[in-house]
Amino acid sequence: MPMPMPMPMLGYEMILGGNMVHKTQTILILILYMSVMGCSTIKVHIDTPTRQLIPYQGTYHSVELAQDSLANYQMYGEFQLQINNLISSLLLDTVVLPYDLLAPIIVSTCHPDIENGVK
Repeated sequence: MPMPMPMPMLGYEMILGGNMVHKTQTILILILYMSVMGCSTIKVHIDTPTRQLIPYQGTYHSVELAQDSLANYQMYGEFQLQINNLISSLLLDTVVLPYDLLAPIIVSTCHPDIENGVK
C-alpha cells in the first residue's frame, strides 16, 4: 500500500516547524500581552512627533522605567513587568527601525513648512 503524501508546510511553520495552531495561539497571546501590559515603543510613537523620533527610543524609555521601578519598588513583581516591557520594546523597536530612520527625512522633504513651524 503506498504511503500518503505529507501535507506541505506553510510559511512560518516551514521555518519554525511544529503545529500551526500552537503558533497562532502563541502569537495571539503575545499580542494580548503587549496590549494589556503596554509597550513603551507604542507609547513613545504615539506621543512623540515624527520629527523627533530616534532609533530605539521605546527601549530607552523602558530602561528608564525599569530603573525607576527598581529604585522605588512598591509592588511585588513590578520590576519583572518592566523587564518584560523592555524585551517587548526591544523587539518592536527593531521592527519599526526603518520607520524611525526614514520618517523624519520624508517629513522634512515632503513638508518643509513643518520644519519652520508653519502648519
